[in-house]
Amino acid sequence: MNPHGFTSVAYLPSFLPGMGFKHTAAEWEHSAIANAAEGFEMVKTALRNGTARPSLLQKALEAKDGTYEDIVLMRTAAQVYNGGSDTTSSALKTFVLAMTLHPDVQAKAQAEIDGHMANTGAGRLPNYAADHEDLYASLHTFIVIAASQTATEGNIYEGACLGKYLATDTLFTAIASLIAVFNIKKARDGNGNEITPKEEYGSKAIIAPLPFPCVAPRSKAAEQLVDDAVNALA
Repeated sequence: MNPHGFTSVAYLPSFLPGMGFKHTAAEWEHSAIANAAEGFEMVKTALRNGTARPSLLQKALEAKDGTYEDIVLMRTAAQVYNGGSDTTSSALKTFVLAMTLHPDVQAKAQAEIDGHMANTGAGRLPNYAADHEDLYASLHTFIVIAASQTATEGNIYEGACLGKYLATDTLFTAIASLIAVFNIKKARDGNGNEITPKEEYGSKAIIAPLPFPCVAPRSKAAEQLVDDAVNALA
């Protein structure tokens, strides 16, 4: 009971009319905990096998000194992952939309990456550690140009974030790799006419463009690079 004499909704039984959301919340909580536990155990198993990839949780578990219980590490890692993956995905979708609508900018970015990779990394995908220093400035310029040309009320914020966070390893590697192996272009309908995606954004908590078809491998060699990268994650 709060000081004003009203019972908090949190204490009302779920069988009362209008309290159905409590069942939904309980299901969501159960699913969230199960997913977090699965990921937590996956990293612990990888650590035991010596195959763990660098991550926040991997570092926390290796340096574990008893300060935090497993449940704290598990839930913290899950929150960081969920928050980061949603915003990164949203930023990448905005990037793909911008490249779809501005193939001239994409072509310049592809030429820049092709030239760099031919000299330093033929036969592999770009990555932050090896290529960030040489490619950051040019990619940043191309992305800012495309984002500004695509800017609408719904995506101005995401367009700004693309340039700002290109310095992060995940987003840099994803964007550079997409440009390197895919032609991000408008799909065609059954009559062969181009389908121009609408600059429409969803209204959920994480703002992102609505789905649209757009990509195709640039070549068989590019397709093989993608297959190899996917198989390496298996």
